[in-house]
Amino acid sequence: MRWLHVFGLAFGTASLVGCLRAAPPPSTEPAQTVAPVASPATEPTKRTRQGELGQDEPKSTLLARACELGSARGCNDLGVLYAEGEGVERDTTRAVALYSRACEAALPMGCTNLAAMVQTGQGAKKDMGRALSLYSKACNEGEMLACNNLGDMHAAGEGVQRDDGRAVELFEKACSGGEPHGCMNLAAMLQEGRGINRAVERAAQLYQFACDENLGTACTGLANLYLAGEGVPKDVARATTLYNRGCDLGSATSCYVLGVQLSRGSEIPKDRNRAASVLRIACEAKHAEACAELASLLDDRD
Repeated sequence: MRWLHVFGLAFGTASLVGCLRAAPPPSTEPAQTVAPVASPATEPTKRTRQGELGQDEPKSTLLARACELGSARGCNDLGVLYAEGEGVERDTTRAVALYSRACEAALPMGCTNLAAMVQTGQGAKKDMGRALSLYSKACNEGEMLACNNLGDMHAAGEGVQRDDGRAVELFEKACSGGEPHGCMNLAAMLQEGRGINRAVERAAQLYQFACDENLGTACTGLANLYLAGEGVPKDVARATTLYNRGCDLGSATSCYVLGVQLSRGSEIPKDRNRAASVLRIACEAKHAEACAELASLLDDRD
């Protein structure tokens, strides 16, 4: 499964932490919303002359064929390739068209990805009302990432009146459904007491789950708690490990916070060389405050 950035709440701010994603292999359960895969016993495997299925064909070609043959999953996954520019020239307009086909074919993930595109105005006109409608549809059909993203819109008051209580309900639903972004965002609400009674110990548990699921920003949220001794015993060494893990997982926010801690040395031992390295990573990932912090750090060296 692959992920692209979309939306999510982190530490009470609207940060880019969510994702577009390719569809997992379809289930063969009766509740399946796309056509079930034929059993090898009833449909012989077709092979190329070289003897291996699709050996000489790029992934984009196979997914295009699947989409044209009516696979909603194929259309969605091909859309992800075009949205990312992976193996094909990046084309967000084409991605939107493919997500639309997947959504019309009753694939909730396709509706979620389409919502993300219209929410940000990528490949289509920005339309918050349409994004809300698509997220709601996908959430009601069991796509937990859609519930998370819908919760983020309510928490941020984006396209809808801000409603922290509704946001918490949606994050709870997403988290209960196994979506780590939902757990991370619920943790942020619990940490701040937004829309729900403040419960930092539970927030720590949820950050831990999301961090274990490789969400770098969640690792930073948990690191902040260990550094402050909130909801968990104060543990500077554990906090340092978590800041590093978050940064290594590609979270610009994690790299920024780690860089600030390393450059100032108030709690974590000062290491300006390492600070400059991680701040540069965050700055290159377009984290504005990281760029400013890096400039300040380099200026102090002169």
